[in-house]
Formats: sequence, structure tokens, C-alpha cells
Amino acid sequence: QVPLPASDLLPPPCFDCAMDSAGVATASVAAAAAEHATECEMEVFSESAGGWIKAWVGPCGPPQNGLLCAEFTVDGVPHRKRLPASSALLRTCGSAPAAGDDGAEGEMEEVNPECSGFGGTGASKSSANRGHASGYKQTNAQARERQGLDRGLLKTSADPSRVAGYDHLNFKAQNTADKASRRAIDMRKELKLDEATFAERIRKVAASFPFQGYIPLTEHRGITLAQLKRVEAFMEDDVHTWQDFHKGTAVTAETANLYNVNAYLIKPSTNVDNCAFVELLTCIDQRPEWFCSHWWGEPIKAFIRCVQEHQTLRRPPGDMTEWAYWVCAYANRQHSLNEELVKDPSKTSFFKAMQLARGILLILDSAATPLTRIWCAYEEYVALTSDSAMLLDISTATDSSADLLTDGLTDAEKAMDDEGQARRLQVHRQAAFPLELLCKGLRPLLHKAEASQHEDRVRILNKIAGRDVAELDEPPHEEHEKYEEVNRCLAGVFAQAGWIKGVLNRSVRKDGFIEAIRGDPHRKVWILDLSMVEPDDADLADVGEALPAQLLQFTLSCRRCEQVNDAGLAALAGHLPGSLQ
Repeated sequence: QVPLPASDLLPPPCFDCAMDSAGVATASVAAAAAEHATECEMEVFSESAGGWIKAWVGPCGPPQNGLLCAEFTVDGVPHRKRLPASSALLRTCGSAPAAGDDGAEGEMEEVNPECSGFGGTGASKSSANRGHASGYKQTNAQARERQGLDRGLLKTSADPSRVAGYDHLNFKAQNTADKASRRAIDMRKELKLDEATFAERIRKVAASFPFQGYIPLTEHRGITLAQLKRVEAFMEDDVHTWQDFHKGTAVTAETANLYNVNAYLIKPSTNVDNCAFVELLTCIDQRPEWFCSHWWGEPIKAFIRCVQEHQTLRRPPGDMTEWAYWVCAYANRQHSLNEELVKDPSKTSFFKAMQLARGILLILDSAATPLTRIWCAYEEYVALTSDSAMLLDISTATDSSADLLTDGLTDAEKAMDDEGQARRLQVHRQAAFPLELLCKGLRPLLHKAEASQHEDRVRILNKIAGRDVAELDEPPHEEHEKYEEVNRCLAGVFAQAGWIKGVLNRSVRKDGFIEAIRGDPHRKVWILDLSMVEPDDADLADVGEALPAQLLQFTLSCRRCEQVNDAGLAALAGHLPGSLQ
């Protein structure tokens, strides 16, 4: 018995199951059969079948142009492959490597499916000689069944002395297969499933999400709303079998969160290929328009409602393209997180994705949990201190839709002829955002945020404090001026977005809106329209007290505000900063 090679033996992205690890191993047996002009019976361990299944391999003729054509059958599906006669896969068992041979696998010609973008399925096309690949046709679902389910251990009844390559299979590939097997065992234990139930889970996720191809750059693995809807549909169909194994309670479609989806869908479906979930949806780069900053405990349905509302409002009028959003759970390879999360936060996939995005969409649950998580704190830090003036939008889900605070006007609002009317439309649109949630953002303590991994918190705080890479693992400062700078900037964002709401609730002074705006060290512009809320003199005095000392531009509209008198205007004028241009 020898471990089958896994994805390390595969060519670049978009090769499907014709090049799968089971095929590579069986092809090496077929190559030996072809070389010795004999037929060979072998067995492949199939999780879908729940045991060992027979596969017959036989010769297809002598080598031509240095390529050996081999034919084999797995689960009754015929395959043909052309392998280099000098490939490390073809060495006779026990033979020494050729001079200069480092054991790397050889090139193989086979059908290369034309994979789709944005989650579609691809049509097959051949990069090999059609004569050698004749008769080959399969769907992605069939491909995935062989690629995802029939990788395991292989044994043969042929004379081992005549079977090429078994002692010389790529060591890295064997090691990868061993790791996948160990991860599968750990997943089954974590989910507390028996072998048969776990095998059925693997079969279902593999059939629903066939591997499309590798996308080399993590920051290019955005996910579209349509693809998120596929996740939602699978969750709704499958959630009746899910348990929250930390709480010991059943999971419902309304409560299922990313922790649950990761355990029951993402990790099982990506284990064999050690890929990101996005790579089960497309093999085409999907550069993110927006970066999602959120908490994994947010219900999946609520998260998707926020993304849907954001795309609807932010997308330019008439633009029907699918935007890609960068979501760490789907973009990172969950079985290789150590490759994504390096020591320096500014070198991680998170930071690189933020550099490509127009802005950050901060998604808050009812408790504003992301404000207490260190990675979210770092993401807000990047948005608020970026030289590229990243946008920071804030969203929270409602029962049927989502509320959204936008950083400035949307493209549709900018296109309006009357800017004042556009500002009033924005105020009206944002009026439904929950005041209690806005207030949670007025006094953020991002440096007190927690992390699942302690070293993440240490490194992020040191990065925010401006320490060098060599000092990132040093104990972080308890307090630092940079921490305070980020806290005040974020408070200012929430205060500006919620000021009208505070006026309507008569709570601007009580809830701390004044201190939040005045303390924002980066605020240079404040545009405020009070014409919709009937302010009085006290409201104008509050505005005056809130004006930051470094403010350059201040626009205030009080049209039709009959309760504003000279006293209110005098109070406002008394606080106008000398920095105003």
C-alpha cells in the first residue's frame, strides 16, 4: 500500500480530475503494464464506495516521441494518459534515480477543462493530441467524485517488481496525502461523526462544490454575491444535520454562522486539494472591490443580507456586474493558514487584499462584536490611516434586509443634480441604523480587543504602535498614542454617521457624540444637514462644541429650521476654529 499523490503532483490551475492523484497513481501502474505488455489488476480505496474497488489497467502501445500512452479504468470510467517515458513516476521499483533527476514529477498531457469564472461550470477542451485523448468526456461532478472521493491508498495484485515508480513516488506528494488523511481524521472527531456519516458528508460537499483550479494570489480570491448565495443554499439544505459542537446545540438556517460553515462545508470540501473555498467556485482571479471586516459568529444569512444591500446601494447606476468581496474564510486556505498569516500583519493576505479594495465594509452584529476582535481592529486601522483614502462603510442586518452607513455619498447620489437633495437622501437612508449600535462605536477600545491566537494580538498591537518587524513579538504597550489615534478616528466615523439620529433622540450630548467628533484627529471636513430634523439653538451650540480644531471645511444646512435664532448662531460662531478655509 502506498499513499496516492495529492495536488502537489498536479500541473497549474484548471486541471481537473483527469490529472487527479488517483489517476496519477493508476497511470503509473498502467505505464508498467504497457512497458511489460501485460494487463494488471489493482485496487483503489474509495471513500464513496466505502472500501476497496477493483480497477483494470492495460497497455495502449509503445512509447511515441518519448511519451508512453497508458489506459486505465476507475469505477468503470475509462481514461487515457500520455506520460514521459523518463518520468520519475515510471522508474522500476528499486531503481536508482537518473543523473540530475531530483525526483520531480514529469509533465503529463491530458484534457484541460476550461474552468469558469464566478462559480459556473466549465466545458472540457483538450490540450493533448486528440487521437491520444479520444473518447474522454466527463462532467465536473464526475471529475470531482473521482478527484475528491477516490484519493486514499492504492494496492495492486501485480508483481511489484514490474510496477514502476512505487518506491519513487514524489515524497512531497505522499506527505501531502498523509496530512490530508490526518486532517480528515481530526475533522471527523471534531464533528463527532461515525465513518459512514463522515464519508457521506465528504461525498455531498465534493459533488456540490467541485474543484475548479488554483488561484495563486490569496488577495485575488474574492467571492461574489451569487457565490455566497450558493453557500447559503447548501447550508439551508444541509443544516438539519449540523450541530454546534462547542455549545452542544442544534444549528438552524437562521443561526448558522461561519464557524459552523467552516466545520461542515469549507474544511471538508477543501481538504483533499488543500485549496481555498473560492477555488471550488472558480479558477479565475476575482480581485475584491470591497474587503469585509466581520465576526465569524455573525449568522451567514445576516452577513449575506449586508453584502447584498451594500452592493445594491454602492454599485453605480446601470452597472450589473458582480462585485467580488474579500472574505477571509473563503479566500484563505484553511488547512494552510500558516502560509497566509505571517509574522508581519502588513505582509498577510488580509493586508494585501485591503490594498486592492475600494474600501472596507464593517459588518456589525447586534453586540458590535467586531469592535472587540483584534483582526477587525487592524482592518479599521488600515482603513482610517491609509494614504489611499480607503472608504469605510458600516452595515448591520435587519430581519429582512440591512442598514448601511456609507462613507460619503453613493455613486447614485453623486449623480443627482442637487447635492443638497443628495445629502438629504443619504440622511434619510441612514436614519434607520440602530442608535444603540452607533453608540457602541463612540468609545472604541481597539487595543483591548481579543484574538483567537495570542500572537496575532501581540503582533497587531506592535504594528499599530509602529514597531519594527524584529520587535513584533515583544510584549505590546498597554497604552500608546497610536492606539488612541485609531480609537478617536473610528469614534469620529460613528459620530458623524449618527449625529442626525442623536439630534432626533435628543442624546447628542448624553451619548458622547460631541467628544467623538471633536476628538477625531484626522477630520478635516464636516458636512451636516439639519434641515430635516428641526433643530433649535441648543442643537447649534452642540455642533459648535463638536468642531475639531484642525477642521478645514464646514458645511451646515439649516433651511426651514424655524426654531434656530440668533442665540444659536452666536453659540456656533463662538466655536468656529481658526483653521477653517
